[in-house]
Amino acid sequence: MKRCAAWIAAACLAVTIAGAAEAQNSPAAEPAARTAKPAAQGYAGFDKNLYPGDDLLPALRKTFAFTGYWLNDPPGMTTNPWAGKRAAIRAAGFGFLLLYNGRLDKALRGQDAAALGRADAARAVAAAR
Repeated sequence: MKRCAAWIAAACLAVTIAGAAEAQNSPAAEPAARTAKPAAQGYAGFDKNLYPGDDLLPALRKTFAFTGYWLNDPPGMTTNPWAGKRAAIRAAGFGFLLLYNGRLDKALRGQDAAALGRADAARAVAAAR
């Protein structure tokens, strides 16, 4: 259940309004137009457990500004198909939303959750470098 909440939080972050349009600054602009609040701009991204392949990146970039990038094995997988793909993704012009597959509640019961969290954080930092 907690992992579901983390996914919801990540999804909300992925669709958060990320920028603002610039207001007109020309001298001929109406005073109200110069002082109006700029309109918000959103950025769409995608997230897949399986890496889509280098060949599909240009087509995906036409629609999406960023992608989720797995730092460890995605849910239900025993390997990380995204490992080593950061340069290709960056070269295609994508931004990144870093993803880390955390532990389920049952994996934390009877364990030192704080120590496991610190160890997972160290692995995530190492993978991000």
